[in-house]
Amino acid sequence: MNENLIKTLAVGIFGAAALVLLGPSIAAGAKPIVRRGIKAAVKRYAQGMETLAELQEIAEDAYAEALAELKEEAASGGAERAQPTQPTTHAADEVVLAAKEDMGERKRKRRPRA
Repeated sequence: MNENLIKTLAVGIFGAAALVLLGPSIAAGAKPIVRRGIKAAVKRYAQGMETLAELQEIAEDAYAEALAELKEEAASGGAERAQPTQPTTHAADEVVLAAKEDMGERKRKRRPRA
C-alpha cells in the first residue's frame, strides 16, 4: 500500500512539473491526468490513515486488556503473590506512568519549532 502511495504521488508531482516545463499547450491536455493522479494519491492517503486508526484502536484495546489482567493478577492475592515474577498493582501503575511520560516526551520532540 505504501509503495502505491509513493508511486501515485510521484506521478502527480511529475505531472505537475511537466505542466510547468512544457507549457500551456500541453498543460491543457495533461491537466486531467494530473488531477486523476492527485485524486488517487489523496484516496490512498485517506485509506492509509483509516487503516492506521484501526490499528491504533486494536493496540489500545490490547494494552488496556493487558493492564487490566496485570492489575487483576496482582489483586487476586494467594499463591500468585508469593511468586516474585508477578507484578504488583503498584509496579503496573509505574509502568503505565513511565509509558505515558515517554509518549509525552516523544510528542514534544516531534513538534516543529516556529
